[in-house]
Amino acid sequence: MNHVKDLTENFSTLSKALVILAPLFAGCLLGSLFLASLYRFVLCERWLRTLMVFVAFSFFGMTVGMFVGASSQPMVASILPPVIALISGYIAFVGGKNVPVKTRLLMPGGLVLMLVMLQLATWYMKLYTMSPGES
Repeated sequence: MNHVKDLTENFSTLSKALVILAPLFAGCLLGSLFLASLYRFVLCERWLRTLMVFVAFSFFGMTVGMFVGASSQPMVASILPPVIALISGYIAFVGGKNVPVKTRLLMPGGLVLMLVMLQLATWYMKLYTMSPGES
């Protein structure tokens, strides 16, 4: 009987995590769909490829933003901006001369989407952790 109780506790934890993450996942997907459609219309770029790039950038921003927002330690908020700058610099370096022009044009949109999702996830997790009655 303990196994059934453990299983239901695991599912309740999973359902709570999905309730917390659902708005962030929706924001990532909506932002990625919007930018991929915009790039498809303006640059005639392949839609699925741009969508995959933007989803990767937005999920990275969401993940970092969740850690910053959920953390009560000021060190997390002070160490992550240099890490993000390092990653952004690496992405800009990779998007150098050997990358096709259409692929290079995806990087600014991806970085903007990453930063927007970073801010939204930080704000959302701060609100969630500061709200009374949540455990």
